[in-house]
Amino acid sequence: MRRVIWPVAALCLVLVSAGEASRSQTLARASSPLELQISGPRLIHRGEKLQFKAVVVNRSQRPVAFAFRQGGWDCDGVFRWTITDTADRLLPTPEPVRGICCLTSAVREDEIVVLQPGEKRETPELSDPSDFYRFPGNGFYRVRLRLVFLAEVLMNDGRGHYHYLAPEEVSEPKSNLELAVKSGRIDVTSNTWNVYLAD
Repeated sequence: MRRVIWPVAALCLVLVSAGEASRSQTLARASSPLELQISGPRLIHRGEKLQFKAVVVNRSQRPVAFAFRQGGWDCDGVFRWTITDTADRLLPTPEPVRGICCLTSAVREDEIVVLQPGEKRETPELSDPSDFYRFPGNGFYRVRLRLVFLAEVLMNDGRGHYHYLAPEEVSEPKSNLELAVKSGRIDVTSNTWNVYLAD
């Protein structure tokens, strides 16, 4: 009996994954100049380290600039994992660790990634999504990754007043950092990656 169930379950997983990925990519293209594609294991075991890879693709007709870290009060970084059950309910999270200071240095010019139209870039090594969620039991789960970045450049108006540079103030970017400001807020969610948890 088991020999029949596993091939059927695997086929269902592949078909559901393809449909979810297609819907997610369509939504990403409609709301963001970037597309985020993740890939990783399909069969996972409790306690093992989950290693995912992600690629960012520029689907727009213009260059887009961003960084793989936010800088400043960078508590969450630019990547946020989500794991849900098959009904799309968020899994429970462990208790947060208290007393951590998240202040980091500002993002530097050389950290800005500029993607030309159609260009893609693999992300740096990602954290383990299972570090942020508790699996209630064996079964199918949906994994997604979100990238959120907003460049903040503090400008001096020459009279001792400072303000953050707004996208409309950058007509012709003179640096990658200014191009990141002009690109505006980057907020893109990946395709859905379906996994099966087994002991």
